[in-house]
Order: sequence, then structure tokens, then C-alpha cells
Amino acid sequence: MCAFHAGAAVTPADLGFTVQRTWSNAAAAAFLDPCVPGESSPLFLAAPLGESSISLPNGAGGHLGSQGFALPVGQSITIDVGFYGTAAGAWTVTPFTYTMGTASPSRTCSSPRGR
Repeated sequence: MCAFHAGAAVTPADLGFTVQRTWSNAAAAAFLDPCVPGESSPLFLAAPLGESSISLPNGAGGHLGSQGFALPVGQSITIDVGFYGTAAGAWTVTPFTYTMGTASPSRTCSSPRGR
């Protein structure tokens, strides 16, 4: 999951050659950058809040249970989003509206402090 991450290839000073960063469950659980090894930089995460149980077609005629949001065709919903990270101070968040292959900023929201 780190192959397409910015800075996927690093050259640690103690190693002397370039390696690809790889996912670490331990780092992710500690709210650190889950792609290791690497520079220790602030981590910012966003997650939807309020998901419910949904059923998705699995492509083989059955269904797969998951967590998500049910949205009838042609309707809209508002989804609350929780923001988490390791940096202190104010954050600025720009949500994007995604429409079939294109994304455009819809507005900018600011938080008085990181969480």
C-alpha cells in the first residue's frame, strides 16, 4: 500500500542503498506514518463517521457485508468526517466534489486545532 505513496523509495543513511517503504500495522496503530522506514513526519487521517451495515454484491452472485452508507440513486446525504493526526496546531481542510473522474474543491474548512 506504500508503493504509490509520495516518497515510496528511501535511502536510509545507515543502510546506504535505496529501499521501498512498506506498510507497518504497528506504526499505523500508533498514529505514525504507516509506510516505513522513513522520515518521521506528521500524519493526517480522515474517516467517515456513522457508517451502518450494508450489503455489497460480490460479483459471483452473492453478497458481502461491510460498513458504509446506503444512498438511493438521485439523492444526496451528508456524511460527517472525523479528522485525526499527530501534528499540533490549526489545520485547513479542502473537501473535493468527485464526479466521474474529475475532482474539484467545494470549500475550505479550518479547524482551530489538530485532534
